[in-house]
Amino acid sequence: MRALAILLVCACSATGGTISGLYGTAQEWSWEVMPFGDYTNCVMWLPFEYEWDASTNYLDASASTNDGTQATANARPTWVAASGATSAHYDFDGTDDYITIPDDDTLSFGDGASDSPFSVSAWVRPDDVDSFAVLGKGALASPDTGEYHMYLATGASLGKPVFVLEDADLNNTIYTVGGAVPVSEWTHICATYDGGGLNSGILIYTNGVESATTPGSAGSYTAMHNTSDPIDVGSRTIFSAAFADGAIDDIRIHAKELTAAEVLAIYDATSGAHP
Repeated sequence: MRALAILLVCACSATGGTISGLYGTAQEWSWEVMPFGDYTNCVMWLPFEYEWDASTNYLDASASTNDGTQATANARPTWVAASGATSAHYDFDGTDDYITIPDDDTLSFGDGASDSPFSVSAWVRPDDVDSFAVLGKGALASPDTGEYHMYLATGASLGKPVFVLEDADLNNTIYTVGGAVPVSEWTHICATYDGGGLNSGILIYTNGVESATTPGSAGSYTAMHNTSDPIDVGSRTIFSAAFADGAIDDIRIHAKELTAAEVLAIYDATSGAHP
């Protein structure tokens, strides 16, 4: 990796340039880049350019320093270094591997009364799409303590990305199901939410193209509660535990509803690193 004293600028995105990751106070070259216009509202960006160790953790390249941690050695995913055009990333074993990002106010978007807009995106390459966990904040189980989850579905929706909001009453959810993700291929998935609650919309994009819209759900969804639970990458609890079996890379959370053009710009800027 090459440390740069100035921002790395590429005139290759629809927003007029891109930015590489900021790690601490050092701007670092990265396979993954972000359109300039999206960087200021990005509250977590895990490019996985560096292998975890006791000093580096899983570094957040946004300005929010929401670094991931690893407490259990046997639950540590395997780092795969960059090779050719392919970005560095982590492989998860589908059994117990996960990464934890401690709770922070920047990672919660509801207060029990109203929601704020936000978006979640990641590159995934599943070895098995059944219940492949991307990330989850809190547990969707009994008792429900979850805020939001992204994973690949099982059953009739096998392999389709699912985005879930859990409301402050702990018993009502909004589910959105997108287009199917293939096995052993890199796919970019993104979910955006405008913060409008039950009668609002959640969009899911697959490889930069909108694949699903959910305007709301039956019941009495109010707003997400603000849990103190961490975000787990590669693991989720929704009725039962599930883990990711395959690769995950370039996870981003934005404190805004990304537009279709912004989602496509992120996909275009990073697709070359995920052939």
